[in-house]
Amino acid sequence: MIFHLIKILFGKYIRSAFNFFADFIYLFFYSLKSLIKRQKKGNALIKQITKKQIYFTGVQSFFLVGVVSLMLGAVVVVQSVTQLSKFNAEAYIGKILLLVIVRELGPVFTALIVIGRSASAIATEIGNMSIAKEIEALESMGIDPLRYIMIPRLWGVTISIVLLTVYFNVIGISGGFLAAKLTLSSSFSVLFNNLLHAITFIDILVAFLKSLGFGIIIAIISVYQGLNVRFSLTEVPQAATKAVVNSLLYAFFFNSILTVLFYI
Repeated sequence: MIFHLIKILFGKYIRSAFNFFADFIYLFFYSLKSLIKRQKKGNALIKQITKKQIYFTGVQSFFLVGVVSLMLGAVVVVQSVTQLSKFNAEAYIGKILLLVIVRELGPVFTALIVIGRSASAIATEIGNMSIAKEIEALESMGIDPLRYIMIPRLWGVTISIVLLTVYFNVIGISGGFLAAKLTLSSSFSVLFNNLLHAITFIDILVAFLKSLGFGIIIAIISVYQGLNVRFSLTEVPQAATKAVVNSLLYAFFFNSILTVLFYI
């Protein structure tokens, strides 16, 4: 009996995961098709919503991302100096900042901040639209509701997270250099040269691919969860929670895959 119950629950989980993955792929390719296909109707409104999404996800996150990245870069260097005090710590600062900030924590922490601020907000907004029958109203006006909902969020979140990752890396490295200057009395030019010798094109490419993938994952999952709201307002907070949890899960999974592919 217990084995049969476990089998049913496990099978239900597998079917749910498969359906989610199929819907995710559909939304991704639908978005690509919509970007390639030229449609004039609703373009002005889509551009306006995209700008608002970039402002909310990107511009309004600048202060938080800047503070987190500055402190993280400083903490990474301080901890490294305490461990490398018997060695030539100055020579390793650039590589440590590259490994910790640019390769991993820069894209990941940026994604975490965006998920915390935007994933739940997008799912809540679309869920409320669904309850208020705004999606049906768009259809009655001859506007493709999926294009109207999906494209601005996809563009807005993806562009924001790519630019925020660059910003995070720059501020994080600056914080690390400042901490190194205070603890080791190192020259900024020496630290910068060490960083330039350590960084490669692959590091920049992987950081870009991670931020690009995170943006796509967060946007599609948030929209998907919002569209799944059907009947009552009680589903809206559930959709917001699922958007955050699933975005975290799949973002970390994607991050692990890219790291393994490029660095192992």
